[in-house]
Amino acid sequence: MVFDRYEFWRDPAESPYAYLPGCNPEYFLELDNVTSLVVNSIKRHCGYKASILEIGCGTGRNLVGLVKAGYTNVAGIEISEKSVAVGRERFPEYRDIEVTIAPIEDVIVSMPEYDVIYAQSCLMHLPRKLDWVIGEIKNKAKYMIMTNERETFDSIHAWGRNYEDYITRDGDWLQIEMENGVLYPPLPETTIKRVFMRRI
Repeated sequence: MVFDRYEFWRDPAESPYAYLPGCNPEYFLELDNVTSLVVNSIKRHCGYKASILEIGCGTGRNLVGLVKAGYTNVAGIEISEKSVAVGRERFPEYRDIEVTIAPIEDVIVSMPEYDVIYAQSCLMHLPRKLDWVIGEIKNKAKYMIMTNERETFDSIHAWGRNYEDYITRDGDWLQIEMENGVLYPPLPETTIKRVFMRRI
């Protein structure tokens, strides 16, 4: 069976690939350690007026964490309408956050610029033929990019990449932080957080 990412992410529990229970929306509601990682990393480098876009915002847990921390200009892109619905049922604040429901490759070119663009366990689900999306993220981020992705793990629905290589290769971006996700359970050791700043 050829993996169909659009079919899968519409509703992982009902897809032919339901043996991947860790991808169901409900799994992501309680990962407070991951949200702390996202929020604290952004707070170290950006004031509360920063505009922030999360790619693959899912149930909105991270975006809601940013709002609770004081950020007001936040938005998301998410392929799964069900994930957004599950999150808005759990987090009332999520209902007021703008979310574009579409595959990232369909909308990134037309998105406005943001001060910060980050992805939490999303870019790893892009097949290698969509590597160009990372280049568009670099074009749309004005100040900071953060990736928190599995980098050395390939599976039926994930592709490992070294994001330092992808983002710094043209010299416009500098990596300023790297941290292993194992410090933030349940993230595995193969997940690496990287923070990049645009060179002035």
